[in-house]
Amino acid sequence: MGFLTSCETEGCTDVDSIHYDDKADSDDGSCEYEGSQVFWYGETTAQALVNQNVTLLKFYLNGKLSGSTAADVYRTTIPSCSDNLGAVKVTMDLGGVKTQSYTLTVETQDGVKVWDATVNFNANTCTSTELTY
Repeated sequence: MGFLTSCETEGCTDVDSIHYDDKADSDDGSCEYEGSQVFWYGETTAQALVNQNVTLLKFYLNGKLSGSTAADVYRTTIPSCSDNLGAVKVTMDLGGVKTQSYTLTVETQDGVKVWDATVNFNANTCTSTELTY
């Protein structure tokens, strides 16, 4: 006489999660997310910055330094996450939520704010954001 047992596997069942388990039948609450943004600007913006004696840009998200680039480095085409030369790519840990808002602040080498905006990071997504001056 045999017994029937359930072979249910618990894990993260959300495909957008960094912990997605394709063998899981039941979600155990272990899903966590991350999202990316590529910040960039074109030649006109780069030239305007250089004309203002800007040499370096520092990118902060919620007050934390997340990247930097020379002001005269620019893109002629929209970058992707895999081709982000001449751009600043930032990947954020979103924890257990699929969308998170952050304050983006970009400052010059002298601490002068050039950009101040709210940006959204979305799970399993890379967004390209052009900055203009």
